[in-house]
Amino acid sequence: MEGMGLAAGQAAAGNPTTTAEEEAGRCEQLRAGLPYVTEVRHDPNGALEIRQYSVRGSSDKPQWTVIPATDSAPDGWKALEMSQADFSPPLETSLTTEKGFHYLIFAPAQADNTYENEQLVSFIGFFGPADGTFEWGGRTYNYAVAKKLPCFPLGA
Repeated sequence: MEGMGLAAGQAAAGNPTTTAEEEAGRCEQLRAGLPYVTEVRHDPNGALEIRQYSVRGSSDKPQWTVIPATDSAPDGWKALEMSQADFSPPLETSLTTEKGFHYLIFAPAQADNTYENEQLVSFIGFFGPADGTFEWGGRTYNYAVAKKLPCFPLGA
């Protein structure tokens, strides 16, 4: 699977100035290999909460949509349950004190299959280089923190 990481890096490299057609292709790549996307915030007690996002909607009007978990509040927020994840550097160092949105985006650091390779290509192309890595469930993930999400509007 070593070649998959190399392919991801090669696909993400290129000219930062793109045409509308090229940008549409990049956004389709993002949809094809969407990394894990969560919004992060501090609750009133200072603990981290997250809610998961995905791209949903018709092909001509895709949008970032909150995907509530079975154990989350109706608006999708729940406690960050990655207490056993070992972030390096610590996740808190990537979260700014600025008001506004903070999105935690992550993908496997080493792709084990074609879909994970697509996630890695999207991660590198839109959010890389990584802010750090974390270990969770016996795997290493690259992570980045972003202030906004690319390509598609936020759903209502």
